[in-house]
Amino acid sequence: MGAGFELSQKASGGLPLTAQILVSDVCNHACQHCYQVHGQKGEMSLGEIEGVLEELQHLGVLIVSFSGGEATLRHDLPEILRAARRRGFAIILQSNGYALGDALVEVMAEVGVWRARISVYSDVAAEHDAVTRVPGSFARTTGAIHRLVGRGIGVVMVVPLTRLCSAPASRLEALAASLGCALEVESGITAKEDGSLASLAVEPTREQLEGYLRAVAARAARGEAVRGREEKLGEAPCGACSSSITVHADGSVRPCTHIPLELGRRRATGEGDEAEAVGAAGIAAAAQGEAFQFLSQVSWADLHGCRDCALLSWCSRCHGSAAFESGDLLGPQPSACARAMIRYEVEVGPLERLPAVDAEAARRDAGVGPFEQVGEGGLRPARDVLTAEDEARAQQFPWVRPSRARLKEMVGIIPAERLVRREPRGAAAMMYAPGERWRHEGR
Repeated sequence: MGAGFELSQKASGGLPLTAQILVSDVCNHACQHCYQVHGQKGEMSLGEIEGVLEELQHLGVLIVSFSGGEATLRHDLPEILRAARRRGFAIILQSNGYALGDALVEVMAEVGVWRARISVYSDVAAEHDAVTRVPGSFARTTGAIHRLVGRGIGVVMVVPLTRLCSAPASRLEALAASLGCALEVESGITAKEDGSLASLAVEPTREQLEGYLRAVAARAARGEAVRGREEKLGEAPCGACSSSITVHADGSVRPCTHIPLELGRRRATGEGDEAEAVGAAGIAAAAQGEAFQFLSQVSWADLHGCRDCALLSWCSRCHGSAAFESGDLLGPQPSACARAMIRYEVEVGPLERLPAVDAEAARRDAGVGPFEQVGEGGLRPARDVLTAEDEARAQQFPWVRPSRARLKEMVGIIPAERLVRREPRGAAAMMYAPGERWRHEGR
């Protein structure tokens, strides 16, 4: 295992210094690329969320990020933000901005929200609205950014690239500049949390990725853009458990929003708001568990295929997406392989795709690593070497290579036929009161 997590990003209780809390399991958008399945898991009450915040404070976590679903759909979000502020957290709010009206922005300014991360999908209103499938959402979202900036709240305009966006990087930069906010472009679309790959249908095109990566390369020195192979082998491939941990809307404690593994559970067992640790563990106990400790120490050197790949220095990946796409949390992620190839060609030069000579590699999808370099510009599939240590890990932690059925079980998706919904109060049903949640009848 590599010691790849960044300088002492552990709190006093062994947790990362950053925690994400998904306070809502519903959304007012129906984004085509979204990985989430909404409305099936249930939600914590205000009291339960305050219990989570208290425990995170005790453990030394410094930064708390609130998201959903769509966090702004909760009537009690102001109370949640104030509770976080009372405990001294730096607060991040992730939102689509659609329901961010003047009153909520005032609360955010009052409590000193450190950063608002607002999702935007294009600089063209029709394209943005096509992604969200909500007419008028672009105007509402950009209006929210104006309000936030006007109240002195730092805003990051987050753009997950999809093939529905015609804007090159220069236009996205211009939009962010006109709104007075920073820009962050996400180039990877992930599989849905129920195992469906439907969200990948709107992945950015090769031309889009090339344009985006050229813009990135133009703004960064080569040494900053590409990590050396040996240096990267010792680093963490992602921040799950090493730099962040997530509490989902139903109170389950997970490594991140994508890895379908419940480390513990933190929510009330009765009808009241008094939260208590139930199930496998609370947050503190989850951080001391084998699974958490294992994931917090995973480095690129622990990823079979990836560690031997010629494209390692140009690759970025997601453990959860790898599990959904290939059935192996610690193996090659097909969509990441494709992005790495494009990044190499943008930053280094064209590649000649050569057929595999190894029999095992020849049976594999030719677009999935590992790859070996042949000469100056040749690339061909190479054997994916699994060691005894790799197999021992899979035996110790079976969730590393889950079956499709097991993936759905790990995610905690409730079959639709067992769902019963309590009707939310209020005619608009765009926001709901504490305690209004989804429930399901017995198995």
